[in-house]
Amino acid sequence: MPAPAALSTQSYVHVWTGNLNVSGKPTNAGGMITPGRISNKRFLTYVEVSEQGAHDPVMRSLAQARGLAVRPMHRGRVNPNNVGNATTAHIYYAPHGQMAASLVGAEMTRRWTNNTTNNTVFIQGQPWTLAIQAIVQNNGHCYEITMWYDVSDIYVAFHCYDPQFRG
Repeated sequence: MPAPAALSTQSYVHVWTGNLNVSGKPTNAGGMITPGRISNKRFLTYVEVSEQGAHDPVMRSLAQARGLAVRPMHRGRVNPNNVGNATTAHIYYAPHGQMAASLVGAEMTRRWTNNTTNNTVFIQGQPWTLAIQAIVQNNGHCYEITMWYDVSDIYVAFHCYDPQFRG
């Protein structure tokens, strides 16, 4: 599947691509539960420029330069402050992209594991938003994430902030 069209617009910046393992649905054969097959998926992550601009002055400037809607600054900021510029945004956000991908991988495993009806869990090419924004992750940041599933590629768009850091 090619990248969703939205991700190729000025509203997003590609920040990280990498492979992660996710576990498929476990099987129950004759009363013996067998763990799900481990699959290696390629994750392609993008930061949402306008949304991230509410948490990072560098991204706010990029949103303005691209003619995007500029959100008011929020109290929570990225921590540490992004001291780069628009051309280095992908470097600053690469670790956040990897974190967003790992959160998506964990959610994929959870949803496949809990799928007792064998229904389709993810529809290829359809956006799906993870309901995790209020959860502070182990790096101190909260993430709002949308994913698009494909058999081998998982596309991830996110923005993030440290709810305690005021920058």
